[in-house]
Amino acid sequence: MAYKLTEEDMQFNEYQCALCRGTFLSDWSETDALEEYDTLFPEVPNDPKVSLCDDCHKSFIEWFEKLSEGQKQKMWGQNGIQAN
Repeated sequence: MAYKLTEEDMQFNEYQCALCRGTFLSDWSETDALEEYDTLFPEVPNDPKVSLCDDCHKSFIEWFEKLSEGQKQKMWGQNGIQAN
């Protein structure tokens, strides 16, 4: 099991990637990150506590873009996510 940092463990500009569990310095403001999320996934509610590092984000987007619309909807539904 990967160790999950608590907010007290990290500096204000650090985050832990939800996939690889690495700790990284953020180059983005939270506002910019949320705007990008809303652009990429306008139908899906955002959990601002979940962040991905650049490498994991790129890998996820490459994988996600290959899915059909039906596969995307099925994936969201299986995870209990209701599209807006």
